[in-house]
Amino acid sequence: MKNIKIHETFFKEYSIKNTRQRSIVLDILDNSKEAKTAEEIFLLAKDIDETISLSTIYRTLTLFVEKKFLIKMSALEENLSKYALNKADHAHYLLCLKCDKRIEVGYCPLSVYEESLKETYNFNIVGHKLEIFGYCQDCQNS
Repeated sequence: MKNIKIHETFFKEYSIKNTRQRSIVLDILDNSKEAKTAEEIFLLAKDIDETISLSTIYRTLTLFVEKKFLIKMSALEENLSKYALNKADHAHYLLCLKCDKRIEVGYCPLSVYEESLKETYNFNIVGHKLEIFGYCQDCQNS
């Protein structure tokens, strides 16, 4: 697990009680290159703390999403959600339905549309996310 001081600062910033289970979930997400399902997080957490339960994972993920430092991404296949830390960088993704590959789009295709929405509706937009589902080149060819 990461330095406990880092977790203390992080949880204090978001007004969350720092528990061992929450720290484990935070570590797993922080060290993941790809978004994870609650079940994947649970299996990884079980290796660290065999007493952790799936319901604890779900409660922790729900709290982290409510505090807006975790992003919950919908997956059409199997009706599963995946979770990733809401990092400061602004990114959009193409998500492969077969292999779960996540391809980052290198620019924001919504910036012009977002400006139009701001003007048309006098709406202060503070953010957005875009996920496009389909099949990557490898999966199309297999």
